[in-house]
Amino acid sequence: MTNPVRWLFSTNHKEIGTLYFIFGAIAGVMGTCFSVPPSLFLLLSPALVEVVRGTGWTVYPPLSGITSHSGGAVDSGISSPHLSGIVSAMISIGNPGSVVWAHHMFTMGLDVDTTAYFTAATMITAVPTRIKIFSWIATMWGGGGRGSIQYKTPMLFAVGSVFLFTIGGLTGIVPENSGLDIALHDTYYVVAHFHYVLSMGAVFALFAGFHYWVGKIFGRTYRETLGQIHFWITFFGVNPTFFPMHFLGLSGMPRRIPDYSDAYAGWNALSSSGSYISVVGICRFFVVVTITSSSGNNKRCAPSPWAIEQNPTTPEWVVQSPPAFHTFGELPAIKETKSSVK
Repeated sequence: MTNPVRWLFSTNHKEIGTLYFIFGAIAGVMGTCFSVPPSLFLLLSPALVEVVRGTGWTVYPPLSGITSHSGGAVDSGISSPHLSGIVSAMISIGNPGSVVWAHHMFTMGLDVDTTAYFTAATMITAVPTRIKIFSWIATMWGGGGRGSIQYKTPMLFAVGSVFLFTIGGLTGIVPENSGLDIALHDTYYVVAHFHYVLSMGAVFALFAGFHYWVGKIFGRTYRETLGQIHFWITFFGVNPTFFPMHFLGLSGMPRRIPDYSDAYAGWNALSSSGSYISVVGICRFFVVVTITSSSGNNKRCAPSPWAIEQNPTTPEWVVQSPPAFHTFGELPAIKETKSSVK
């Protein structure tokens, strides 16, 4: 067989790992090429601003004036390490993440050296993941100054996504240890861990994006009360559903079984109750979609429905909602003025 076919259909862990390593390296190189140049531009762009930002000890009074602590120069200077930091974190997650596949196979009889390597390599990925989470939190905290966060439905889902993803990441540290994974492998602990990361962290982020863009999509705004009800019902549904599974896994309950011992009945009952609440939350989501998209909804969406800034400078917030089928006949030339964007 040719090499690509051999990689795609092989069950040999060395060949699979080689393929992961190649794809991880390609992804890292592409991410670096597309992300580092903008970061360098932001770092050097203050030289083009009239009042540049201070460097080193010059940012402290009385060596600097108050004018040096705000403005475009400081904004670009802050954005540069933030962008390069999150890019470095993603690369640091992707590259080691391409060579840790055997942490799913600790129970198959790997030798001690191989087990030690995959345990250490998996734990290393936790460090840049924490950097990514801290970057998310710093983005929310410093996005527009302290106290500027508006807890609308999209932000609630975004914060919920960060919270749930963090819980899933923290619980994933435990089975990273090969000795503990012997006991936890193929139990409900693993089910709880990856559902917190994927079925909750990722899905909440999708809900945040939907509520943020739904006005631009349908041309009608959703009802904030319904959106927040959807969030709180779903949030208080998924946590009782999946968090008890950690205790079931620690108690030794295996996954993929049609029945279980009476000793596990308590936590399973709580988990089932949470799943019923989650179903109600998902139904509320369809209610939001139906009401928002219906012709009877008279709440028209403004070109810029979010009070991010008085004068938006990007095309999507200056065109009508929803945009025309052919919004621009050609690439628009955007001219920023003090009063509007033309």
